Amino acid sequence: MVCGILKATADCPARTSHKYRPSSTNFVSFSASLCCSQARISSILLSTNRARLRSSLGSIGGFLVTKLVKPTKVLSRSSYKTVLSKFLSSQLTVNGTLTKAAGSFRIDDPIDPANKYLEHSFVESPDMMNIYNGIVVLDVNGKAEVKLPDYFEALNRDFRYQLTPLGGYAPLYVSEEIKQNAFHIAGGKSGLKVSWQVTGIRHDPYANAHPIPVEEEKPPSERGRYLVPDSIHHRPN
Repeated sequence: MVCGILKATADCPARTSHKYRPSSTNFVSFSASLCCSQARISSILLSTNRARLRSSLGSIGGFLVTKLVKPTKVLSRSSYKTVLSKFLSSQLTVNGTLTKAAGSFRIDDPIDPANKYLEHSFVESPDMMNIYNGIVVLDVNGKAEVKLPDYFEALNRDFRYQLTPLGGYAPLYVSEEIKQNAFHIAGGKSGLKVSWQVTGIRHDPYANAHPIPVEEEKPPSERGRYLVPDSIHHRPN
């Protein structure tokens, strides 16, 4: 029995169904059931060793489902990549927490799309942090109100602020902190542009119920072993 479902959409010509279950001592279950009437992959459940899945698929979105199952078939690392690159080629929704070693976007380079790719890494934090930014123009009194989304305070807590004057110096400051999804800037002159950035830490019900540990002890069965052995100087026996 599997404890999670991943949903995605992809382009495929016909209805089909596949299951992939590689062999090892400890297994995490994924399976793929493809329903293409609306080009939708309705659920994905592949199986593999937990450490192998994280190391071999992490760079392309290795999705962890933590229920152990009995293995039935061996599937190579290259086969995993082929499966995911073939079927997860459009939109993906994960109703849970995604764990990975690294992440990035990869697109055809806008300057030379025929010959180059462009990649950027994710911005990450030990907190469940959200980032908001913009530019505001100060009024005749050298002040401005910055309005944030209506959901801002329901989603975020522990606010941090950054202000940068554009085109000249000004002793800017936050005259009123965030209240009713807005904050106020003062200390500038009329017409000055100000670049602002605000961050907040999620405190919505899901984030409160599923905090992400920054450091955690490995269970005894995984000590001395590595998610990506090639990146560790000390190799497991």
